[in-house]
Amino acid sequence: MPTPRKLAPAKANFIGELRVADILKDPDLEKLYAAVPKGSDHPKTLQDLLASQSLEMGIDLRTVRTAVVFGDSSAAGDYVGAILQGQFEPQALLSALGKSNPGATETKYKNRQAYIGKDDDGEVAYTLLSKELLVVGDPSAVRGVIDVHQGDQPPLSGVVWDTFQALGNPMFRVAAKVPQNAFDDSDSPLSDLPGLGGMPLGAEALKSLEVVGLSLDKTGQNLKLHAQLDCSDADSASRTEAMLSGGLSLLRGFSNDRQLRDLLDQIQVKVDGKRMDVVFQAAGADLQALAAKPGLRP
Repeated sequence: MPTPRKLAPAKANFIGELRVADILKDPDLEKLYAAVPKGSDHPKTLQDLLASQSLEMGIDLRTVRTAVVFGDSSAAGDYVGAILQGQFEPQALLSALGKSNPGATETKYKNRQAYIGKDDDGEVAYTLLSKELLVVGDPSAVRGVIDVHQGDQPPLSGVVWDTFQALGNPMFRVAAKVPQNAFDDSDSPLSDLPGLGGMPLGAEALKSLEVVGLSLDKTGQNLKLHAQLDCSDADSASRTEAMLSGGLSLLRGFSNDRQLRDLLDQIQVKVDGKRMDVVFQAAGADLQALAAKPGLRP
């Protein structure tokens, strides 16, 4: 049986993988989520979040081991899907999905049974490839997974897949191709920052980003966040590193919180050719204490 990530269609320009079972059973991640500032209408615990998403989707997420999300952010229409790996009871699952998608109609695609319903964003399709693989998403994305599963379409490959694979096998990882206009001057996330918005270095450096990867993992009591940024050339990578290092120095200088400054010191930035790696590692307890500070609450 193919792993879910190997069923993402070639059309996708982003892919993410979440080891759901490992995350839900980790007490440190549960505590960290609980400590993070949230609005009054947001679930307070991971279990609450799991319950709310299960209710909304009609899927008991406690039965899911791994979730892969993929899509094409440049598509004219919607093209986003999810491949869930777990232990599913077909009849019970389809009955629950039917209740959460009233009016869903049964259809067939390449002799495979599928269902199409509607949600607030439009049509949503779902099909079982086996008792362990459920595919949910926009109809075109679900058809794409079926095509890959049957060998009628190639799976995702190229720079996005290479970046995704280079992140290893952490609890969470995602890789995405950066849209060409993502950091236009008028839309740059740096434009509103005092002292940075007017710097040509910021916008021009960010415009050189081609693929971005991000992963989150846990070693012992430490959480590790790794960002991998692939630029168009080595000079652009060096300029992006200079921009990031300068921003971190500003944050350290303006912060009156010793704990925050100590955590910022844990951020390591390294450039190798046109690739930049940013690694941050800290004890879960330290992050929980920082998140719980009153000044960070909404």
